Amino acid sequence: MTRVETIDALASDPRGKFFVGQNWLSFFAPHGRFSGTIVWGRPSSSDVEQWEACADLRLSPICEPHATLFDAHKVENLSPSAFGTLARYASKRMGRLSGGITRLAIVHAGTFAGAVAAGFTKLVPVPFPVEVFSDTTSALAWLGSESDAALLEEIWAAQDEARAVAPIVRQLAAYLAHHPRATPADAARALALSTRSLQRRLTEQKTTFRRELDAARVRLAQRLLRDSDATVTEVAMQVGLTSPQHLSTLFRRLGNAPPAEWRKKP
Repeated sequence: MTRVETIDALASDPRGKFFVGQNWLSFFAPHGRFSGTIVWGRPSSSDVEQWEACADLRLSPICEPHATLFDAHKVENLSPSAFGTLARYASKRMGRLSGGITRLAIVHAGTFAGAVAAGFTKLVPVPFPVEVFSDTTSALAWLGSESDAALLEEIWAAQDEARAVAPIVRQLAAYLAHHPRATPADAARALALSTRSLQRRLTEQKTTFRRELDAARVRLAQRLLRDSDATVTEVAMQVGLTSPQHLSTLFRRLGNAPPAEWRKKP
């Protein structure tokens, strides 16, 4: 399995690849007959919105109809806004879901948060068989994907690595998602740190404020391009840039197609 750094890198052919978000990971088996999502921690509505782009790939002609796994056994809390975003996604894609997904297995640990994550299929009935399990072994057997157990072990290792990301990086990303014009001083104040302390701690994690801000701006711009009718110029302004050229340069630097081309992708 190959980790990709942008969702766009999955678009040409997602098989054998996985993408790691803030509190989630989506993967596509190399043979194309199995995919899945692992969710952990406290996913927000922003997490769900970003995940939707990966989920759409399961419904595209690139992937044959296949079984999929939704593993929520490490979810600590699912906010009402995240639940609502997930339910709205399922409602909007209802007509296409039956053509891309043959069956869905949901795994949760029996906690209230896990039960809530599983409950969206009751709120929005989906057009394929769904079963809820307390362990992945049973889930894989029901999906007919027992041979993918080793692949899932590899994905769990990637999840553990992703969860090891320092809290300071996660906290900064969450703040920048809503404050794309923030300065280092603004972010430090919001995180109850001095600017020097914030910069030092980011350096310890081999990243910088600028790198995290650029990534946050691209994620926000992609959401606006996908979910609104705003022009590229308006999107650039909303994410704190001065021109559409600056936004296009930023998209390219992070490995994405230019904004106008990115918006046209199915």
